[in-house]
Amino acid sequence: MLGLCPPRRHPRRGLAYLAELRAKYPDATHHCWAYRIGELYRFNDDGEPGGTAGAPILRAIEGQGVQHVMVIVVRYYGGVKLGTGGLVRAYGGAAAECLRTAPALRCALGGNCASA
Repeated sequence: MLGLCPPRRHPRRGLAYLAELRAKYPDATHHCWAYRIGELYRFNDDGEPGGTAGAPILRAIEGQGVQHVMVIVVRYYGGVKLGTGGLVRAYGGAAAECLRTAPALRCALGGNCASA
């Protein structure tokens, strides 16, 4: 799994970035994502069982108390079936770790970054 969490000021830019990632990682099995931009939020499981990817990513965003961010978790299927509980933990954990360690996000929250 690869987690990316760019700061975003508008959903359209977040979805454009998602399209770039799909082109960059075309052999990935899933590109699951969520964003929280002000009062706007959205998430997508990208073919994973309903509620096992996008919703846990959104919960990670909300749990960290951040806004103006999109989290995308790129998954390469490795032959091991995780089950629904395992998927929820994997996607939520990847998103939470991405948010905790992203220097660009800290910059965005400090208000000192250029608009994304």
